[in-house]
Amino acid sequence: MTHAKDAPSLIEKNFNRIDDVSYRDDGIFFRKKANKISRIYDDKISPDQNAERLASINDHDLQFLYKSAHLAAFYTFDKKYLADMQLDLAELARRKLDSANNYADLYATLVSQRKFDDAKLLSKQRPAQTFKPLPIYRDSNKPIEPGPSVLALSDGPDGLEMRRSVVDLTRPATQIIVVSHPLCHPSKRAMHDIQADPAFSKAFASHARWITPQDGNANFDVLARWNKQNPAFSMSPAYRQSDWPMIDIWATPAFYFLHNGKVVKTVSGWSKQGNRRELEEGLRQIGLLPLKP
Repeated sequence: MTHAKDAPSLIEKNFNRIDDVSYRDDGIFFRKKANKISRIYDDKISPDQNAERLASINDHDLQFLYKSAHLAAFYTFDKKYLADMQLDLAELARRKLDSANNYADLYATLVSQRKFDDAKLLSKQRPAQTFKPLPIYRDSNKPIEPGPSVLALSDGPDGLEMRRSVVDLTRPATQIIVVSHPLCHPSKRAMHDIQADPAFSKAFASHARWITPQDGNANFDVLARWNKQNPAFSMSPAYRQSDWPMIDIWATPAFYFLHNGKVVKTVSGWSKQGNRRELEEGLRQIGLLPLKP
């Protein structure tokens, strides 16, 4: 008799297909990778994701269903994959197979999908487990207009706060959106080189908006500390990446040069030698540096 540990099951093979895409396919193009993972998941994994089917699935495969749902939720930020994670985890808990890592993954997914109240509730339900605390979320009483938005961080009377803030990409007409992160070394090199160049420093100081990718790491304290120490490079997390359709590269750093809300130039990455020439070209295309004669 062949056991699951001797040969991969079909569920494990399908997880491996998703895992392979997450590691190799499409490189920096996050949206393409998410779409591939979603297609594999919906075709191969979703049929098993219901309570009746889960009851008949062995322990080994149940773990791979949970891992598959976690990867799909990580890349797509789709609530249906979060729901599958919760379904699988409930079954794992029923069998007493749930682990601290399972709940850490769930917490991060809740944070990445901006379900802050649910994340805080999970931390209360698991008092023995340490989760990174979240700032106080001050939701707006007014409807948020559709479009790009960020989580603006500030100090409040009860500690660090965050509010969703809409971003107007048409005013001013010329803008630079930089996807970066204070824990990213290439991002730090880029900022150092920009600050060291008078022309770059002036253009970025007046026209750049620095945002971080949507994720579940809950590094809001890191961002708040960075912003106080580096006001010229103050960063805000994107509320949802899907609200920024003009951005197809969320690997850091990435520079988007916009005119009237339209991307005219993209520069990705920052080597040890820098990307000065490409940055110059982007600034010229949006009128922040004079055109070459």
